[in-house]
Amino acid sequence: MHLSQYPNSDHSRKKILPILITIMFFLITSYMAAFHHNYWILDHDGQIYLDVGKQILSGNGENVKLHNALVGGPVFYAFVDQFFNNGFGVMKAIAVLSATGSVFFSYYIINNLFNRKVALIGQLFFAFNPWLGFFSFQAENELLPILFISISLYLITKKELKSLDIILIGFFLGLATSIRLQALIVLLTAFLYTLFYFKQPRKISYHFVLLSLAFLITLSPVILYNYTTHESPFDTNAAWSMQFHNKYQYPEWSEKMHEINFYNGSTMDAIFVDFDLFLKNYSYNLFSEMPNRLLNFNYDNINSSILNAIPILGFVPIAVGFVYLFKIKPNKNNLILSSSSCIFTTFLVIIFGDIFIHFFAIIAAPLFLLGVYNIKNVQTNVLPLLFLPIFFLLMMSVLLIRAGEHFFVIWFSMSMFAGLFFGHIFPEIFKKFQNKKSKSNQKILSYSITLIIGFALLSNFGYSYMLYNSTHSDQPFSGIENEFASLFAERKYEEVGKEIKLIGDLLSTEPNIENSYIMVPHHHYHYYVGSNTVLGLMSEGPSDDTIENYITRKNWNDIEVFHSNMLSHPIDRQNIFHPKPNYIIYEFDPPSERYQHDYLQTLKDPQNSEIPESFENIYYSDKTGIIFVVYKINHDDSGV
Repeated sequence: MHLSQYPNSDHSRKKILPILITIMFFLITSYMAAFHHNYWILDHDGQIYLDVGKQILSGNGENVKLHNALVGGPVFYAFVDQFFNNGFGVMKAIAVLSATGSVFFSYYIINNLFNRKVALIGQLFFAFNPWLGFFSFQAENELLPILFISISLYLITKKELKSLDIILIGFFLGLATSIRLQALIVLLTAFLYTLFYFKQPRKISYHFVLLSLAFLITLSPVILYNYTTHESPFDTNAAWSMQFHNKYQYPEWSEKMHEINFYNGSTMDAIFVDFDLFLKNYSYNLFSEMPNRLLNFNYDNINSSILNAIPILGFVPIAVGFVYLFKIKPNKNNLILSSSSCIFTTFLVIIFGDIFIHFFAIIAAPLFLLGVYNIKNVQTNVLPLLFLPIFFLLMMSVLLIRAGEHFFVIWFSMSMFAGLFFGHIFPEIFKKFQNKKSKSNQKILSYSITLIIGFALLSNFGYSYMLYNSTHSDQPFSGIENEFASLFAERKYEEVGKEIKLIGDLLSTEPNIENSYIMVPHHHYHYYVGSNTVLGLMSEGPSDDTIENYITRKNWNDIEVFHSNMLSHPIDRQNIFHPKPNYIIYEFDPPSERYQHDYLQTLKDPQNSEIPESFENIYYSDKTGIIFVVYKINHDDSGV
């Protein structure tokens, strides 16, 4: 008997609970967006997407480039902003609505598979995901495609799939892919699922065609735009992220990654620059970094576990839920398969790998093979949420991904495991040790499970609080005891944002500022200054150059200029502007001292005699612990 066939109560209170959870999530995140996230600095990537959209709508799309994203989202954000002229508010509102919609559909996705109790608990774990809560009020590009993906997963997990459902799945995945390429993982999941669902070759082929057409027609405007503008259907590849984030690399390889990115090469081009190096990075990402992001083996306080406070325990609901769904029994075949695959994988890791890096392969290989062997036991419409994490791990390991928000796609699957474990499996285990005839025992069981779930959700909420607190107060996490001790102490939030806004207000009053160029250490200054900007991280060029040469980027290499142009305003993909800054904003944060050239650190003291005479100090502040200095550069006909 499938769990989805267990009787559901028709009581109106149970029907309204998922709606109430959705409404409460919306109210809380709306409050945070409106009153506690006042400055566009943490999520400055959102500014880039908005600026790209504006440049495209203004007819200058050939001079912009995005990395690991397509232009559908940026154009949509810029189009909506035309009616409000408040990009920060528009993108925060889209994030709140997208996150709320995803929470709503998370219940109905799981309810397609199991009973309401499991679905409700799964929805709670989805809503209490710290990264979802944090990004639900960030002006970013992450959550709108997740909303479209949630709708497609709701459709594909229905007990009866119709042709219209397949068309709508393709449509919503096309919309999601036009914003974030991660949606292709869900598309591959949908293709594989049609093989299991329709079974007959004729029906499979028919629905393959429907899904493909719906997806391609929806995505075609973006593909057509990219091809006619940049002669590339996607105008993006993995080379950018591989160049910056892969653990193993060398200078010649990095240079080649830059060329591939600059000249619109493909991800396959990047992979085959050095295929052995790619395999080394890929195996590291797949068997070390991916499980570490989920279970935090390295204790770096960044994880996407089901149980964020004690992340390693998040593996328990997944493992137990896996065994339950596949109905894996300790019979002869399963024992032989698991033990032999474990031994063989261990042998391969010892011979060809590193046990301290690839140890998770010894766990993953037996589980994967047991799943394949017992897949006939799985309830059919659960398969999409089982395929999804596998495709995600295999595809996303091409890159080294660290941030929690990058795992949103598989949180539907993880929430399903959490709901199944805490809503069905865990109570069944408890019942085996309880006297079924005793009503008091039944009450104790109910209270105990509720308390355990409550503690789990509360711990996730606590992780979310620490995430918000550390990012908005610039005070790193210092341990649970210290955090509790300072819980009710007065804290100053967003002080850095206030400084940046103040600098923006100051510069916006300068004569002819709209036609001036400002060298900035971060992209987010542009939103508050409203002027042209050129990015300078204070680490580019030779370490023994001059301040005058630095601000004109005279001795920067091509890669440094290209990266600067991609984060400047306007974006200058073709390197045609060659800006000469009229102002420079210098930031000195002690932890980042080692990343700045020594000769540029003289700028932190406006009284330093080594600062060029043409630099006029117009602002200085060190009250946040970070030194902010603004100089006006008085150019003359002979140069700086």
